Amino acid sequence: MKRNDVINFKALEKELQAALIADEKYKRENAAKLRAVEQKVASYEEFRGIVLASHLKPLEQKDKMGGKRPVPWNCHTSQGRPSQDETNELSLEKTLFQPETSAEFYRDWRRHLHSGPERYEALLQLGGPKLGRLFQMDVGFGLLGEMLVALADHVRPADCWAVLGILHSLASTGRFTLNLSLMSRAERESCRALFQKLQAMGTPSSEGQGLGEQPGMNLAHTTVLLWAWGSLQAFEIVEKENIFQRTPCPAFLMFDNAAYLTDMSFELPCPCKPEEVSAVVWYYQKHLGSSHTKVLTDFDGRVLTEAAQVHVGSDMLVRFSIRMFSLLVFRAQPEDSGLYFCGTRKGDYFYAYDVDIQSSEGMVATFKDQGQEPLEDEYHGSLRVFTTFWEWTPCDRCGVRGEQWRIGLCYLQSPDLSPRYRKILPNVVSCGSRAVPRQLRAKASDHNPELLVRSCLMPCEKKKVQEGVMAIFNYVSKVGSRPWLPQVPIQFHQQRLGHGLIISCPGARPEHAVAWDKDHQYLYRTQYLKGVNGSMRVFIDHGNHLHIRFTQLEDRGIYYCWRQGERIAGFRLGVTSPGRYPVSFSDPETRAALGLILIGYMLITVIFISIHLCRCCCYLFRFCPNFSPRLSRPQL
Repeated sequence: MKRNDVINFKALEKELQAALIADEKYKRENAAKLRAVEQKVASYEEFRGIVLASHLKPLEQKDKMGGKRPVPWNCHTSQGRPSQDETNELSLEKTLFQPETSAEFYRDWRRHLHSGPERYEALLQLGGPKLGRLFQMDVGFGLLGEMLVALADHVRPADCWAVLGILHSLASTGRFTLNLSLMSRAERESCRALFQKLQAMGTPSSEGQGLGEQPGMNLAHTTVLLWAWGSLQAFEIVEKENIFQRTPCPAFLMFDNAAYLTDMSFELPCPCKPEEVSAVVWYYQKHLGSSHTKVLTDFDGRVLTEAAQVHVGSDMLVRFSIRMFSLLVFRAQPEDSGLYFCGTRKGDYFYAYDVDIQSSEGMVATFKDQGQEPLEDEYHGSLRVFTTFWEWTPCDRCGVRGEQWRIGLCYLQSPDLSPRYRKILPNVVSCGSRAVPRQLRAKASDHNPELLVRSCLMPCEKKKVQEGVMAIFNYVSKVGSRPWLPQVPIQFHQQRLGHGLIISCPGARPEHAVAWDKDHQYLYRTQYLKGVNGSMRVFIDHGNHLHIRFTQLEDRGIYYCWRQGERIAGFRLGVTSPGRYPVSFSDPETRAALGLILIGYMLITVIFISIHLCRCCCYLFRFCPNFSPRLSRPQL
């Protein structure tokens, strides 16, 4: 038997014991969390203290001073020096700290690395490039501050270059600015102390692994740059705190009016809050004083959601995000209109917004090239209803004739508005604002949002000619005909004949300038915008999506998508005959057919039962006529 095949039962036993201890710790802390929730603790610090002290056991009367304690009061205290084998295994475990994912790093960081020197050595062992790969997307909440504290407390002159490499890799991770802004005051002080130590150390000796060995680099220059960068970031955070200190919250809660179009994403900042409040909670009400209130937070004020993860038609509770005390709502819908409050978990409000999401269903399109003009203002006594337009979008195409447009939302002016709502102009709010009385809102309900479209021409930006591999490819392809290469990424899709299809432009929003082409045919909005012709089978909606109803064979081809004047993607559409295809319950047609069959059976069953119930009632109450034919008796 080989030496590597020998089973180390002692290591297996210790691994099993460690797993049992970890499982017991998980159950103990989970019970402490539930107990803290039931007790309704006042702050997160109390909640954290209960969880951290879950291993402590209460003292009893038999526990006397100086007596024997078979069961320790604090099971986490060391009862003696570990054996030589345990020391070797622990050192081996620390030496083998090589996580492959950010989740493994976070788990081992919390489970095995408890002291500052251990964490410092682990960071040096991994190095900056490895940390950059592990945390390419994001550094876990609270982890960045712990890393900086470990580096600040144990940095050595010989490790200057390694520490700078770690800092450079951490600064390149995703959401670094956000994680930096969420650090505590103590962690920020440690960060400043770290840069001060690096600056004081100066250039390392040539014997060590200094920057003098790196071509084109100098430790003093790098340290100064990093120090300036860290000071600017720290200044930005302090400036953010000073904004809250300078901006007093209103004594009487007012509502700022804001209007948006369907499927747009918007941000609501919280410009004021008390200094002692570390996290805000956002609330939503459909109407002022409504008994139904939605809480838009995780009670830490740090809900993170990416716009790409939000699906069309999803509930608002999964379409919001909180960043730096501001509320972000993605793909807003008309039902999201209402009042948004910035406050605390206790229900104290600091600031409020009156948000109006106007539907794009009845949007009126106006084409300037055809001599059309926007809708005129409407007057109903002292009420004036008009359209306020946004800025023109960039040209949606380059190098050829394109289009640009501006979105117009419905606003009204009246002296009868509620004084509790702040207006953009005197007595001017959006048509769906809660400041508008019900009778005035009914008069303005027929004034829909507008879309103003005009032609434009914009030159394309010159791009650098690709060299290297593409140059070799061009040289090789000179022998024969050069193969076709797409200029943008092409996605292939097959659609069954007669079925509908909706194509979305990647990363596009309703306020973006988006255009569609089919092969070499330009699909202009003057001809293909939704509502231009009631019998259109191919059209572009107001959310910049391309619709194809009842797909035909002539719809085959490549559909190109333009965004902000640049062609970014293509969709190669293939149309197949219906033929025979496997039936699946995920198919909407199969579900519709099954639903119709079930409804039919239910109707037949109801009719059958109703007929029999009527007959039973007739026979019970003796008033049911007898429709059976009577036989005449023969006369004698």
